[in-house]
Amino acid sequence: MLNETVTSADTWQSYLVRLAAEAVSQGRSVTSIGNFSAGAYGMTGAAGSLMLALDPELVTTLQTRAADCVFVYYGVAHPNGSAEMLLVDASTPHLTGMAGNGLIDGVNLTPGAMPEPYLRQPIPVAGQELSSGCDPELVRRMIQGELPDVPATDPEHMAAAEQVFGQPLPPDVRALYGAAAYGSFWPADEDQDPELATITRGMRIMPLDDTEGRSWFQPHRRYLSWIFGAEAVVLPDPFGQVQPLGHSAAWFVVGDDEAGGYFVVDMAPGPNGTVGQLLHVDRDVMAGAQWLAPSLTEYLQNGAVIDPWSRPEPELGLVARAMADVGPQTEVLHVYDRDASHDLTPLVGHPRLRSLFVSSATVGGVDVLTRLPALEFLSLPAATWRTVIDEGRIPDTLQAIGFSDAGRSDVAEPFRELIEIANLLLNHRGQPPIEVVRVSGGAA
Repeated sequence: MLNETVTSADTWQSYLVRLAAEAVSQGRSVTSIGNFSAGAYGMTGAAGSLMLALDPELVTTLQTRAADCVFVYYGVAHPNGSAEMLLVDASTPHLTGMAGNGLIDGVNLTPGAMPEPYLRQPIPVAGQELSSGCDPELVRRMIQGELPDVPATDPEHMAAAEQVFGQPLPPDVRALYGAAAYGSFWPADEDQDPELATITRGMRIMPLDDTEGRSWFQPHRRYLSWIFGAEAVVLPDPFGQVQPLGHSAAWFVVGDDEAGGYFVVDMAPGPNGTVGQLLHVDRDVMAGAQWLAPSLTEYLQNGAVIDPWSRPEPELGLVARAMADVGPQTEVLHVYDRDASHDLTPLVGHPRLRSLFVSSATVGGVDVLTRLPALEFLSLPAATWRTVIDEGRIPDTLQAIGFSDAGRSDVAEPFRELIEIANLLLNHRGQPPIEVVRVSGGAA
């Protein structure tokens, strides 16, 4: 929510006067674009740096008196001496993860919805058991030997954690917490560069009551924005040990790698996996997890290789980067060439295509958009969105949308236009519009 400092005309008048003077002196319209969040200031190119150059006191005022506000601003001044500042609260559910550096990149049409890979549920596999290498006594000795002065987890906390998780944890995980509630342990010669393949057998134990640390493991913290999450795919595990899930409620965090990644035990493995197997969730991978060992015990005892760049390419047909590359398994399609014309007609009825990114403003066959049963994210240029809206081709399956030309300098008044299109789409869904605060000013 925007406070009085942000919405007050008095806050902006001095800057609007200076912005208007800049437009008059240059004989052309001048824009000022950027964002504020948690006391931080972001900007887009030279247009964003104008505020810092023309009115640094305003930046300081907003950083201190509006530190709890998250908003984007778009200021424009004209050679006739008039100026206006447009302000949008970027913390609203419709814009969460969709606004930054003064740009509206997209809209969440269904706030709280998540991309399909993160909604997949593990498929039960009969007859799965713990690894024969699961050894709670060995884990207890190893942890107590590494962290002799760290207190154990209170048994009541352990029981409460299992109740929240919904099932008992493996014996070696209980032994881990029974030996130490927290603490880090790594071999002395271990390479901790997160950009390199790392042979490791250590971790930093994630305390059971570290709610903030565990919250970063949640899906929306991994993909940050629908625009990124819509691109995420989960490749099938060629060994059948890990189910192809973007996230799983059957993953329990036991530690982190001190570089933004997590170690989790998997209680719902693939058909060739073991209950309680240890997985690594990499900092730079938006979905899924890498298998490390059959159990926490065997990881601590024998180590594993963590390689953030070992992900197989190509993406097994799940991602296509041209219309000609679309196959029956394609989930994500990028149509990059913005200067060419494209026809979407061949996509009609595709059963798995869930995300479509189109850069070109010359697109035919938009009628097929309502005949893509899995389509949940669509990114189009503003002009194409106009066509889709005017022709009544808005897919009812969409959870979020993107503007592929949000940052293009050759789009006239992009901020106003994209807000208008966003509100037309929200109105189609019966959702409240994105509110814009307008502050006028100019030559003194």
